[in-house]
Amino acid sequence: MDNIKQTINLSRTKFFDEQDYHYASDDLVKSSWRRCLDIGLNHREKLIFTPVARADLKVMQEQESLLIDCFSKVIEKYYPVIKRADYLAVLTNSQGIALDIKGDIKNHDKVTQNTFRPGICFSEDQIGTNAMGCAITFQKEISVVGGEHYIEFISGFQCSAAPILDNNGNVLGTVDLSRRSDKTDCGSKLLASTIAFEIEKNLFLTEKGFIKLEVNLAHEFTTSQINNAIFLLNFDEDGLLLSSCSRTKARLDLARLPPSICFEDIFDLSFDEFLPSRSKKVPVALKLNSGLDVIVNACHYNHTPSFQAKTESRQAESAPDFGDPEINKKLDRGLIAIKAKLPILISGETGTGKEVFAQTLYQLSNLKGPIVALNCSAIPENLIESELFGYEEGAFTGARRGGSRGKIEQADYGILFLDEIGEMPLALQAQLLRVLDTGEVTRLGSEQKRTSSFQLLSASHKDLLEAVNQGHFRQDLYYRIKGLNLHLSPLRQRPQLNRFIGECAQKILENSILSTEALHELCAYDWPGNVRELINSLKVLKVFSHNKPVINAQDLPSEMFSYKMKRPSKGSLPDLEHSLIIDALIKHNGHIPSAAHDLGLSRATLYRKIQSLKINMDEFRNQ
Repeated sequence: MDNIKQTINLSRTKFFDEQDYHYASDDLVKSSWRRCLDIGLNHREKLIFTPVARADLKVMQEQESLLIDCFSKVIEKYYPVIKRADYLAVLTNSQGIALDIKGDIKNHDKVTQNTFRPGICFSEDQIGTNAMGCAITFQKEISVVGGEHYIEFISGFQCSAAPILDNNGNVLGTVDLSRRSDKTDCGSKLLASTIAFEIEKNLFLTEKGFIKLEVNLAHEFTTSQINNAIFLLNFDEDGLLLSSCSRTKARLDLARLPPSICFEDIFDLSFDEFLPSRSKKVPVALKLNSGLDVIVNACHYNHTPSFQAKTESRQAESAPDFGDPEINKKLDRGLIAIKAKLPILISGETGTGKEVFAQTLYQLSNLKGPIVALNCSAIPENLIESELFGYEEGAFTGARRGGSRGKIEQADYGILFLDEIGEMPLALQAQLLRVLDTGEVTRLGSEQKRTSSFQLLSASHKDLLEAVNQGHFRQDLYYRIKGLNLHLSPLRQRPQLNRFIGECAQKILENSILSTEALHELCAYDWPGNVRELINSLKVLKVFSHNKPVINAQDLPSEMFSYKMKRPSKGSLPDLEHSLIIDALIKHNGHIPSAAHDLGLSRATLYRKIQSLKINMDEFRNQ
């Protein structure tokens, strides 16, 4: 350990005192030190560890509840080892903020207790070189020992961290093992990496699929139990690969295989021949197509009938990607509300996809009846009552012979979708409230009450609570229809706008593709008409591009897509701030220091704003 300290101390002297920036005991540490120097961190700074606000931490923990559960489950297995070695196990999110800490914290000194708390940010720009920040930056396991920490204040710690990756290789968070000790820190990096992979495996097992396989290289041709699988594969009932963890993609070189990968593309055996072996419930010896022997274990096998599996597949296909993971999560909440027979109010600007969202909820709900839509702003006031409640023959001049069932009756056992409900006349609001309270509807010109059991979905671009305060909407109806309020963010604020526009363009343009510059311009535009404007613009672009194979920025209408239009001249402060930050990130391809310089902000401040605005940095770095 003394030799390690001497080497690190020499590195610090060379780097900080002699400005020899090419000298360091470890290349990754040297790279991190240089970044910390570039952003102006003082290596002699006394750090003050202040957690994020309790309310913000609670939101983060709710968003990452599955990750936290998997961490707790895996740590329980290794806790005796961790405790005996006097480590603390820390789970962070992808921004380096501690979500959970396991270990005997009360037996550690005050400095350790103050440093390791939920809500503390361990990102590199906040506290300099440290294992968690480096694991996020380099996307690999790393140990940072003693003086390898950039800031001297935390040089008494030994830390080893490993990233937790999703199936696409994006960092979900990190697992860190830390302690204050003079002992040699051997093995902790391997343990952190092992724990991280087991968390990835637990997350992998929560995904939908027919059969999930653990695969390990066979040192001998044996069927002994697998302890640490190096491949994780998820197949549907037809043997098509649904997903695999990011490490598997790299290790099996799946990128070289066709887009639709099947079981036979990987293994030297047909899927139908493999499935009967699952009844033995033991690992099976197989060969990869390369000829290498492997041991395969089915860690999850769905015995559900094929009809149900294919139904779930159809449901997944019918759920569009709205370009915002939060909106996709709201679909799940909406389905829970429908199952509980709660009314749902969908809010959002015009064109954000409220009707598409409602239709998607219906498709995924498996309700017996139809979805019946009525746009309250598109029908004259004198006709909307008969449209909604129906009428008897002779109820008014021009009434259809035999009368007509209204939308409420038509939606029996299904969904009644009232779009732009804020435009409904006040007198009609009172009648609708009675129907919702009693479940009975009376047609115009009739005294007979008819029952209708329907699920109510409403939508409005207006602030209905403000309409209530102005006397334009009934307060009692407002609270009756907002059992669950789901807000759809405007297109300009969606974190995965790049991918969303790209996917829409791929579907609409068909034989043409957008150049990177054209996609940048489309992402920079403010889209006041939201998704509706985007779809119509792409249709126009298709007609006038004359099937060019590549559509460039100069092919876009300058009056719509110039950079001059992407900064709104009016709007709320958060909208303006969001737009300015997006502009800078697009301009510099996600390079934080350059974007921060343009905005006149410190790098740390820009990081915090990106986090608070929930901007997905991957959308800019992968362009």
